[in-house]
Amino acid sequence: MLILDTSPVLCFVAHQKLGLEMDLGSFFFSIGVVRDKKLLAILVWTDHKKEHDASWTLVSFDKRWCTKKVLKFFFFLAFDYFKLKRVSALTRVSNAKVNSLLERLSFQKEGCLKSFFKFKEGKKTHFEDAFCWALLKKPEKF
Repeated sequence: MLILDTSPVLCFVAHQKLGLEMDLGSFFFSIGVVRDKKLLAILVWTDHKKEHDASWTLVSFDKRWCTKKVLKFFFFLAFDYFKLKRVSALTRVSNAKVNSLLERLSFQKEGCLKSFFKFKEGKKTHFEDAFCWALLKKPEKF
């Protein structure tokens, strides 16, 4: 089941999980992926520019979220419903699983932002580089 949330609740949960500070200025909506009453993942949709671009932040609590049906719906929203020309994503450089998934989904790596992600572990603040990714058309397999 997918839950559409136009309030910042799921966005807040996602940012808490990532340890990131939340900026609602660019928030558009979130989609929760739920199975057996358990939240598996949250897709936060930000920086929406009509018929051009949107940014995705995905937080996974369980790898079972990633089904062809769910991905097909995400790509339908982006390229068919909203008629976007591109979808952008930022990932931590150290997140090998997500970086690999984006490559398999035909996202192209566009660059690296130094010390982009600011997050806290306990009382310490850390910074990590981010890869910039873009998908310019719906993958053919979807």
